[in-house]
Amino acid sequence: MNVETMMNTWTLQMGYPLISFMRGDTVDKDKQGWCVKQSRFLSSAQLNGSDPSSPPSRYNYTWFVPVQFMTDISPPQHILLNATHNSSNGHVELPAQVKWVKANLNGSGYYRVQYPAE
Repeated sequence: MNVETMMNTWTLQMGYPLISFMRGDTVDKDKQGWCVKQSRFLSSAQLNGSDPSSPPSRYNYTWFVPVQFMTDISPPQHILLNATHNSSNGHVELPAQVKWVKANLNGSGYYRVQYPAE
């Protein structure tokens, strides 16, 4: 991977990502899919209807984000979210009996995390 390409998503646009974990479809009786999605974090978005795509960014407010996470029954895992339109979201398969997911282990990533409501 080209370091300049990766770092440009962090240095040539404002803000940082919000990484959301969402339960997906059941893969089989023992596994469930999870979507790991990125969007632009705006603390004011809920207050005044701010447009998360303004001002325009040539990277569409997506970043190359190395995400480390773990669950109540699995060891730490990694996924790299790409800053391309087709790969800005990720998919992971976790055991179906997972009760919780914790991302940004040790607070080492420069992103916010949103978890499922349940």
